[in-house]
Amino acid sequence: MSEPDRLAQSEKTPSAKPRMPRIESLPKIALFSLVGALPAEAVNFWIFTPPIDVGLPPDAPWYEKLIAFQWVVFHLPGMYLSDWLTGHDGLVIFVCGYLDTAVFLALATILFKWTRHLVKKRLAKSDA
Repeated sequence: MSEPDRLAQSEKTPSAKPRMPRIESLPKIALFSLVGALPAEAVNFWIFTPPIDVGLPPDAPWYEKLIAFQWVVFHLPGMYLSDWLTGHDGLVIFVCGYLDTAVFLALATILFKWTRHLVKKRLAKSDA
């Protein structure tokens, strides 16, 4: 059965639960996440690193506090692991932040595709 026939068949038979992205698109999502996370993590790690040891000043703007919070959340596993792997602190924190960023991008992409699918399904149902 070809792809258009399969899509036409799936549109005719309503499913009980919303479909997640097809398995064929998961390797593409993984590749996108791994490639996209590298520049995002490079910028996040070398430009937006907050002063962890002394903290932010109390009059820091809200966006600096938000960036510092997300940095700490994404790099927290690396900060814990750097206690065990001494001598490679920067590398461990960067790799953990990179992996967390890649997982975040993959989940955000899957959520976006799933939401787009639900909106299309809802619009198709309201037109019928």
